[in-house]
Amino acid sequence: MTVSTDGSRSLSIAVSLLVDGGLAILFIAVFCFLRTRLPFLFLVRPMRTSTTPTWMPKALSWISEVHAYTDEEIFQMCGLDALAQILFFRFGVRAFSMCALLAVSVLIPVNWFASTNFNNLERTTMANIPEQSHSLLAHVFCAYLFTFFILNELKNVNEKYCQYRVRSFDSRTARARTVLVQGLPPNAAPDTIVDAFRKVFPDTIEAHCTYDTELLRALLDERERVLTYLERAEHDVATGSTPLLCRVHRLLRRRDSMDLLKEPLVATNRNALQSARVLFASPAAARAYWQDRLSTLDSEIVRQRELAAAAPALQAAFVTFASPRSASIAAQCNMSSYPGLWLTKAAPEPRDVIWANLRFRNVEKRVREFVVFCVVFGLFILYAILMTFAASVTAIRSLTTHVSLLDPINNNSWLRGLFEGVISSLIVLILISLLPLILSWLGRSQGLVSYTYVQQFVLRRMYVFFIVNVLFISLISGTVFDAVFEIIDHPASIITLLGQSVPQTGLFFTSYVMLHAFVSFPADLCNFGPLFVLGWGLLFARTPREKAHAKKPLESSYAARVSSELFVLTVGLLYASVCPIIVPFVVVFFFVGETVYRYQLVHVWVPSAESFGQLWPQVHERVIASILIYHIVLIILFALKLAAIEGPLLAPLPIITLYALRHFNRFYIQSVKNLPLFDSPGPEQVSAAPQPDEVDVGSVLVNGEGRRASLWGHTTANASYVQPELAAPLEIRPIV
Repeated sequence: MTVSTDGSRSLSIAVSLLVDGGLAILFIAVFCFLRTRLPFLFLVRPMRTSTTPTWMPKALSWISEVHAYTDEEIFQMCGLDALAQILFFRFGVRAFSMCALLAVSVLIPVNWFASTNFNNLERTTMANIPEQSHSLLAHVFCAYLFTFFILNELKNVNEKYCQYRVRSFDSRTARARTVLVQGLPPNAAPDTIVDAFRKVFPDTIEAHCTYDTELLRALLDERERVLTYLERAEHDVATGSTPLLCRVHRLLRRRDSMDLLKEPLVATNRNALQSARVLFASPAAARAYWQDRLSTLDSEIVRQRELAAAAPALQAAFVTFASPRSASIAAQCNMSSYPGLWLTKAAPEPRDVIWANLRFRNVEKRVREFVVFCVVFGLFILYAILMTFAASVTAIRSLTTHVSLLDPINNNSWLRGLFEGVISSLIVLILISLLPLILSWLGRSQGLVSYTYVQQFVLRRMYVFFIVNVLFISLISGTVFDAVFEIIDHPASIITLLGQSVPQTGLFFTSYVMLHAFVSFPADLCNFGPLFVLGWGLLFARTPREKAHAKKPLESSYAARVSSELFVLTVGLLYASVCPIIVPFVVVFFFVGETVYRYQLVHVWVPSAESFGQLWPQVHERVIASILIYHIVLIILFALKLAAIEGPLLAPLPIITLYALRHFNRFYIQSVKNLPLFDSPGPEQVSAAPQPDEVDVGSVLVNGEGRRASLWGHTTANASYVQPELAAPLEIRPIV
């Protein structure tokens, strides 16, 4: 990260652009080749017919097709969460396109002609401007325009979000008419809950209590495994094939008089020996065993359901009303004067609920929150150490003084450019790739009751992680190891080090943005991970259910992706004045991202749940935070440049941004946080037969045979809030 005047940074940018561009062409070519050959992976929803421009190759016709979809079509097909992602990318394209015009036409010439302290691309950064130079007035002018462009586009996105957010409160769905009630008194029953709510809301229809169904869930999971083994045995009997282990057993029995099946298989014997013996059985014997085992499990599941329904209910229930108006009022009111009792909130979608976490009491939740907080804090410390080490490793010049084996890389300018321009960014991406999975697991372990809340948990912490452990560590790591004693003696000097290192790291983050735009997005388009899993699954799949499960559609993770995109927005805005050359690449990043996401959301990804835009307020707040970070860093840089006139001119910018945040929250975000009462129909306006709250992902064809999505485990959402363990049908039989 150290500054260099010999053009090594310029060379690293050139090498990054060359390598990343080559990989982008390769990945897009692979995608165009596989897209029509593996439609169950790349075309889950078929493409519509559209007019392709004459200048565009036929293999790239999908680009014009995905950009032809309107916001209304995306909202109807994919939901508000998908539309919010597209709006965010479009916001980035429009805002940074205007910023790029200013950066290229104003800031780059101003920085270039300010002095001759640097060569090549380093001369286009703010580091080339000497102290007390009035050239910084151009940066003040552009800072105000950048802020205006970002806030104006953010206002436009908020207006459109509010329109679709109100429409997402469909009065015909069960979600719009249901609230989640927690902190119920002991031994609460559905009838008592309905009677309590009817005192305030006469249109209360029903209440669904939750029960402890952990044992029942384990039995249902075992039933799925038994059903899989039974289908394999049915397949072997129908095709006349003999499993490998059965042939091995016959060979051993013939040679050594070894017979593992001297006694008949009994389905009620559940031990390790019995499980091993059935693997060596003939297909007919295995089929009989698994049929008996399935019948035994069905009887046990029915018995456990009766026991669970008769047991005391947990302290959580879903209350459904006849109208969304009553549900909206109930979700915002205090139902009891006792703290912790009768707590209400808008119910998540049925398929969005984490049913296992509804069993936790308030005290247990507080303990889990504290434990998870400590784990997350320790995780951030660990990642700070790893990111510091990774950032210092990429400084080849400092490493060669300690590791002589790296001299060939340091002496070769192209290898050094490849190492500093590509490898450094790649190490950062590898280090952060596992973090969303870890944070998602921690969110579920904390006891959050819906996957939307888990995504909000991940988004908040991922953004802090990116700002602290990626941005801040990358800024100071190049100088901290050389000035560690100075920081110990003068802790306040870290601000000076931060201000000095910002211009030096601009080209590094330019390489980082290029890697995201030209490598990460095209790689996501190719679905290399699912492609490997698909090949591995089909290699060992024998039954139709196993083949359908291997071909199940991909699910999207909103929080993990948008946090990375927010970080690129923060980096692009932070370096828009410091290193203006990054801004055009940020525009390319958002345009490529919008193209890839449009295709994936419309044709590939099937949402596991729909939050109806609940994550957008989190994104909106972090965009404002990125603007504030940009203002604060710019003020620090002006102070280090001894800009006595230009520095105070930036003081109103944070105030303007904070006022804009207050305005947006008051007039946009808060107005649609809950269903507006004037827009909510009353009981007399609601249809007597509301439509079910479902997304028909089962309409997706599997292997051209029209098999429903329940084969892959993606069943349609229930209209009522009954626990799946208590409502899952048992009439599913083997598919041969």
